[in-house]
Amino acid sequence: MTYRRMDQSKLRTAMAFGLIVLTVCAAFAGIWISADCAYAFDETNLDTTTTVSIGELLFDHYDTAQSNAKVFDGVQFWKLVDALRGNGEEKTAIENLSDKDAQAIRDLNDGKDVVVEIDQKLWTVTDMRKLDDGRVIATMWLATSAETSQWNLWFVDAPKEAYPCNMYSTSYIRAHTLNSGGSGYVATQGATTLTSVAQSADHPYAKFTMGSVKDGARELSLCNYIVQPKDVAYQETETMLAYNDGYSTCPNEAWGTPSQESYYTNDMNYSKKDRYAEWSNDYLWLPSLVETGYNGITGIWNLSQNQRSNDMSSWLRSGNFTVANIVFALDTSGGGINSYAPDTYAVRPAFHLNLTAAAADATQPVDVPTLGTSAADQSKEYTGSNVTFSLQNFDSTKMQATVTGKDPAGNAIDTTTFSMDTTKGAVQAKHAGTYTVEFALSDQTNTFWRDKTAGTDKRKLTFTITPKQLSLSLTNTVPSSAWSWTVGDSYDATLTVSGIASGDTVKLTATYTSDKAGGAKEEIAAVQTGVQTVATIDLSAIPIGSYELTAALDKSAADNDNINYSISNGLTTANIPKKFTVTAKSVTDDDLEGLSWLYTAKDQEGNKIAGGADDSALPQGNKIGYALYKTATGSAAVVYEMSIDKSKFPKDGDGNALIGIDELSTSYTNGYIDRSGSTVGVYTTKVLLKTLSDDYLFPGSQKTYEATLQWEIVKGTLDLSGIKWEYVKAGSSAATEYTEAIE
Repeated sequence: MTYRRMDQSKLRTAMAFGLIVLTVCAAFAGIWISADCAYAFDETNLDTTTTVSIGELLFDHYDTAQSNAKVFDGVQFWKLVDALRGNGEEKTAIENLSDKDAQAIRDLNDGKDVVVEIDQKLWTVTDMRKLDDGRVIATMWLATSAETSQWNLWFVDAPKEAYPCNMYSTSYIRAHTLNSGGSGYVATQGATTLTSVAQSADHPYAKFTMGSVKDGARELSLCNYIVQPKDVAYQETETMLAYNDGYSTCPNEAWGTPSQESYYTNDMNYSKKDRYAEWSNDYLWLPSLVETGYNGITGIWNLSQNQRSNDMSSWLRSGNFTVANIVFALDTSGGGINSYAPDTYAVRPAFHLNLTAAAADATQPVDVPTLGTSAADQSKEYTGSNVTFSLQNFDSTKMQATVTGKDPAGNAIDTTTFSMDTTKGAVQAKHAGTYTVEFALSDQTNTFWRDKTAGTDKRKLTFTITPKQLSLSLTNTVPSSAWSWTVGDSYDATLTVSGIASGDTVKLTATYTSDKAGGAKEEIAAVQTGVQTVATIDLSAIPIGSYELTAALDKSAADNDNINYSISNGLTTANIPKKFTVTAKSVTDDDLEGLSWLYTAKDQEGNKIAGGADDSALPQGNKIGYALYKTATGSAAVVYEMSIDKSKFPKDGDGNALIGIDELSTSYTNGYIDRSGSTVGVYTTKVLLKTLSDDYLFPGSQKTYEATLQWEIVKGTLDLSGIKWEYVKAGSSAATEYTEAIE
């Protein structure tokens, strides 16, 4: 606290100067504020990083005289109330909120002060408390001000006067600058009557100080929503002595008897003077030093330095406790200073906003209906019967509700299958889908939604009935439940779907598809029996190849309840899609080892030689003797042609050959390579065999097989047993067979 104590010579000089000031002040008696005043404030005046800013509380065209009209914009008003709610007081009625000073309010708002706009002026909330009669008030102090005024028009240290110059009830600043009127102000030293000041409806604070302020037919007075200090207990007894025992009792703090009294001199006790307590009837007043605190002294309100600070020093209500011509003020940083009454400082009035009365004339918040917070409250699985979703905060007297639904395919759900019980705030629905409840306020004039965006637009919430997950099992009759078998083997597979609600129809299709483009594909419709549906697949009918088995519900047809079901989880559990392989039957090595070869003797033109070999079995060792056959002109070598013995080809159970000769291959001649020979030598004959059924393969999973024969034409043996001798007698040309033994 900066305190300026004057010696007697300075005091006499000051008193002389006071006469001059008095003359000057009188000339300006008709001016409420200094020329640089400004009454319209906005958030740019404040540091928004340290404040919670709440918008204008008053409606643009409010009328306090209309009983059915709302004065306060509930969107902003209830933001204010919410900023004053303590922990656990989220749903507490205003009349049950706990008392809080400015520090407690900051603690509830991340360390930020609360600033609210009322009548285009910014006010900081300093205190909230419940009065003895049950009303709850929030004390508002002008947050920032460029309005200036003298506290009083003269400054003589004359505490014995009827009206000392630093007595607040008879001050110029109260009667004139704050438009209280009252009994007037003491204009000069020694005056025993007060200079009256009529209240003005054109005054910037008229709405806060006058019982009636008209704008045409509208009533603009806010006095019905303001509590006077006479009803506030702490202002009846407050004293700085409770916070700083170095003080004496200050004038103008308590309007009644201070809780502690210790006057600097008896003359400084103004409590018995005429009009002393009159300010207790004011609607708008200057705060006292003990209310604002200063320089580390918390005071009653426990303000932050930001709240006490202003761009210029500002007046307080408290008079100095040692001399009668000095008044306390706050400097620009919120520190306490002493100043002469005629000095010019900023004016920052305060008032007690009656939250109880304001709440009654504010648009009322309506809680937006919600579902419970658990997952089960917001989503349920289809059961085949109605399920219930309970809405919290639904009030049929304040809102209407409309329910719509869309199934999982996005189609509208028949409205006859769901309903809302407005008395219980519950929706009943059966079918799977997403349901939307749209809420509209019944009274959009006097109510609004209590949520982050506020306003009166429709609100929506959604809940879901998820398709029921059916159970799937996939089995087969293949030994060891393997998913590979030989083509044609008599096995089957069974896909069982269970969990269908009684009375529902579920249509499921099992499909197997070849992994080759254009390969085999087959769909098998399941057959339902009760709460199960089963698809049976004949595995013996599936051709050779690799396949994938899948299953699906047909959700497009209208002749079933598939839209209410899902098999996604069941497919995973049953390991579907399921890959399987159908293998070919084999032409075995044993079958091939049983093959045999035949040969035929032919002439050079390819004709069979009479009496020669004709599809005859090869001699032992596959060796054939060289031979000649007689021609018209002599002889020629016999041509030997090899052939695979078709009679030895393996056969199926019906006696049908499984293989044959592939005569179409261009790399072979009629299926053979090096089939014939006629000269002495070793030959290798090859024949290309093929399977005659797609169900069979040669070893190595081949469709063809090359059989090889190695054979040899060996030198022929001459038969001399038919040779005969002849002789010719001398002189004769005829030959005669010699029959005698040759010796």
